[in-house]
Amino acid sequence: MDKAQLRQEMKAARQKMPADSRMGFDRQLQQSLFQHPCWIEAKTIGLTISVGTETDTAGIFKRAWLEGKRTAAPVIERGEMVFRGFSNKSELKKASFGLLEPAAGEAVSKDMLDLLIVPGLAFNDSGYRLGYGGGYFDRYLIDYKGWTVSLVYPFQLVESLPVESFDVPVEKLLIAAEEKT
Repeated sequence: MDKAQLRQEMKAARQKMPADSRMGFDRQLQQSLFQHPCWIEAKTIGLTISVGTETDTAGIFKRAWLEGKRTAAPVIERGEMVFRGFSNKSELKKASFGLLEPAAGEAVSKDMLDLLIVPGLAFNDSGYRLGYGGGYFDRYLIDYKGWTVSLVYPFQLVESLPVESFDVPVEKLLIAAEEKT
């Protein structure tokens, strides 16, 4: 299966997932994240602002702020991804493709980000991921030195994933467990 087909399949699977299942997975993933050393030790965290059926990050931002951690979200500027800090939802603006991003937050340099929560549509056991197709995260990760983690719904873990020479794996996959019935 090529990348375009796999992207469509993963987006469709996410859309079909019942809201209560998604919320349960999100709670599991957040609990795992909050107990992991990468979270405990991090002072500054970079992550995307979720929309629609993406893995929910609102609770992660809230927890970070409660714990006094600095947060930053990606913004595309002049064709490159940079992270801008923010500490309140009121500091966000609508961007292209219905995304939210910090309106005017201070730029947070790569070496200031202790933890980067990397989004994706599909993942393999080696930490390689299928993103949304822009290549922004792979380019950003080339020389990033902090922790990288991805939050993964069970169906997003696949056996075979097209991997190219420029793809950069994440260090840690936190994978939600299927509910036993």
